[in-house]
Amino acid sequence: MYIKVPSYLETLADIFEQRGYPLYIVGGYIRNAILGLNDKDIDICSKATPNDVRKILRGTKYSVSVKNERLGVIAIHYENEYIEHATFREEVYEVPGIHTPTSVNFVESIEEDYSRRDFSCNAIYYRISTREIIDPAGGVADLQKRIVKTCILPRLVFQNDGIRILRMVRFACSLTLNIDPETFAVAKQNVFRLKFISKQTIRDEFSRIIQADIEYPELPNSYYAHSRGLFLIGELGAWKYVIPEIARMKESGLMANKTQTLYTHTLTCAEVSAPEVRLSALLHDIGKLRSYETNGTFAHHAEIGSALIPDILGEKGLNYSNDIVRRVTKLIACHKFDEHGVASKKSVKLFIIENYRIFPLIIMLKHATTIAKNPNVSSSKIANRWQNIYQAMVRQNVPFEKKYVAVNGAYVMEHFPNLPKYMVSECMNFLHQYAVLHPRKNKEKYLYKQAQKFCKQAHCL
Repeated sequence: MYIKVPSYLETLADIFEQRGYPLYIVGGYIRNAILGLNDKDIDICSKATPNDVRKILRGTKYSVSVKNERLGVIAIHYENEYIEHATFREEVYEVPGIHTPTSVNFVESIEEDYSRRDFSCNAIYYRISTREIIDPAGGVADLQKRIVKTCILPRLVFQNDGIRILRMVRFACSLTLNIDPETFAVAKQNVFRLKFISKQTIRDEFSRIIQADIEYPELPNSYYAHSRGLFLIGELGAWKYVIPEIARMKESGLMANKTQTLYTHTLTCAEVSAPEVRLSALLHDIGKLRSYETNGTFAHHAEIGSALIPDILGEKGLNYSNDIVRRVTKLIACHKFDEHGVASKKSVKLFIIENYRIFPLIIMLKHATTIAKNPNVSSSKIANRWQNIYQAMVRQNVPFEKKYVAVNGAYVMEHFPNLPKYMVSECMNFLHQYAVLHPRKNKEKYLYKQAQKFCKQAHCL
């Protein structure tokens, strides 16, 4: 079978072969080539140890750097290219499910190496020099049948590394494959092993699952890949180890409305949301269960939900970046604004200004929450109204940020020296709001009068 390989890698393979070390590509690059998909990441392997590789490449145009010497993983560099080489190995897990092996033993053959890998589709080896496929786990046949199946007994695969349960979901969804029934059943039995996995590792897999629809959009049915992934997490009982509050939501059976449970509505909202706001869509109603448990209603659930986000997504939870935590927190706090579409134009303008930097995301989230409630609509009338107001503001040259107001804090301090310094920022907020509501008067002469008005009210004239 011919698989296109970069020329620098073919040359590298020739160098290895000359020293008696056949060089193989293994993993996603070969799997995707068989499926007709592109993949830029190439992983190579051979029986050569890191020291062997250093000797093989000494005096060539290739250089070597260490990635993980204990696991036999090193980086090979050629000009601007970079590729990882792994030595054939067996892995020993003294504590089951912990992801990182306790120890490894370097081995000589593919037959010894392949059993440490997760799924048959990722254990297909391609000998570069001879263009030969070596398929000890039957991965090619499984891909032809479009199934994800473990390399060896599922019990051993998941027992060794719990994160493989989420990897199984990701591969199945992003590649639109079915999961072998026995593999799925054993994964469900071993889902508790996710408790041994770091939150960062879980986050990385989860983040790819909720974006699974954009990984290979050329595949049929890829549009629903992320939705299927979230459903499978629930079917496996894995929410407890990913986002425990969603597990509680699912177990409660609480109704969001007359036709949907809160859990179903949550998954539906994530399904119809744009990728940019998918995490927020998944968590937009995360405060409803707490609200209901407290007072028997969903009142103030947006405030409750936004307060939960730092623990769910921050250091105590999935350890997302501070920027993502802040953004999701803000989006959830905002998502109930103008719930019935009766807010005045002035209120909407001020809402837009207050949330200017994330306003496009607010619009996306509003569309998703509306469509999730009513599948017969294709957008939110309220969000469309906000968008129209925003576009009119753009045409009117509204100063969306304070720095675009015609005067600044220094101007205020110079012309109103009796105004305490701690009130200058408050005055600028007042002037900004005035300029937003009266964009044609965003000029010094008008703003001076407004600053006078502010100072009079503050008894500082």
